[in-house]
Amino acid sequence: ALPIYTSRRKDEEKPRSLFPELTKTEDYAVSSFKKTSAMEASSEVRETKSMLAESRESVSYEAYASEETQVTKAHAKAVEERTVLSKYKSTAPAKILTKPHSLTVAEGEPARFACDIDGEPTPTVTWLRAGQTIVSSKRHQVTTTKYKSTFEISSVQSTDEGSYVVVVENSEGKQEAHFTLTIRRTRVTEKTVTSPPTVKSPESHGKSPATIKSPKRVKSPEPVSAPSKAKSTPTGIRTPSAERVELPATAPPRITRQLQVTASKDKVTLCCGVESTVLNVKEVVWYKDGKKLKEDSRITFHYAADGTYELKIHKILEADQGEYACEIVGEGGVSRTTFAFVGKVFKDMYTQVSSLTAQAAKDTSALTQKKSTVVAQEKKAVQIGRA
Repeated sequence: ALPIYTSRRKDEEKPRSLFPELTKTEDYAVSSFKKTSAMEASSEVRETKSMLAESRESVSYEAYASEETQVTKAHAKAVEERTVLSKYKSTAPAKILTKPHSLTVAEGEPARFACDIDGEPTPTVTWLRAGQTIVSSKRHQVTTTKYKSTFEISSVQSTDEGSYVVVVENSEGKQEAHFTLTIRRTRVTEKTVTSPPTVKSPESHGKSPATIKSPKRVKSPEPVSAPSKAKSTPTGIRTPSAERVELPATAPPRITRQLQVTASKDKVTLCCGVESTVLNVKEVVWYKDGKKLKEDSRITFHYAADGTYELKIHKILEADQGEYACEIVGEGGVSRTTFAFVGKVFKDMYTQVSSLTAQAAKDTSALTQKKSTVVAQEKKAVQIGRA
């Protein structure tokens, strides 16, 4: 067969591009360029996001730092205010302003003891008896507020009689006071009425009759001729039996002058006064800080007829400061007066006595020196006279 040849006209030929066709390498380059552009754009987006996040973190950190600085400043200011407040806050040691008074009551009656207190911080109050703390119970009631404390016994019994102590204490100091509770008892005495005196009946033989005794029933002797002024005891008459006479209860000694202190020369005197008409004082006891005092070379006791009781301390020492008490024991009870010889009072008395003692020693030394000078002059005059 013959080959078929078909001629093409120019208008039938495919148009050729003015630019050369892209090869595979050029296509890869274009695709790589596109990918690189996309990656760069993505990187720019990530960098922008990172910068935005960093700026946000910076802003939040600055805000946090600013807030933390403010909190730190507020805390420092609060600490400073507390420091200033604690510096200027007043503190005071525990102190008893009004001490409980000793009481004498009848059995079955109520008894109430109270004391006013002060101190900063607020002190604690403890009521004691024989070293044991008293707590509220059926008959005992202890009530304490910021500035006052009370101890009440609703119905006093004989077992409640004795000495008590109240102690106030805080971080700045401590103070205690002593007081007593005495039971007033009704005194019952027996008054015996004696029988009439013995009467001797005269007899013809000169013998005296037996002595008439006074038992519960007394019979008269046989009828005899009694003297003109003597009468025999009638038959059947009983002698009066022993009568129980209830006398009024006597009151405890009345204190007219509370315990006080004075200084003179080289000694300090604590004195109190009791009504001079009271004749039933049995004993006077002096105490220091709850301990009974005895006389020695430095401490002496004195009593005056006007009812003045004195405790004299010679050559006062620092150890002599404390709470002193004078207890007057009578038939009707016990009276007690106390004095706190501590703090400024003790210092003033100690200074005064020390100055008086130093002045007295100085005067004594001057007098001794003057006497020595006079004696020396007299001896010299005598020697000159002999020469």
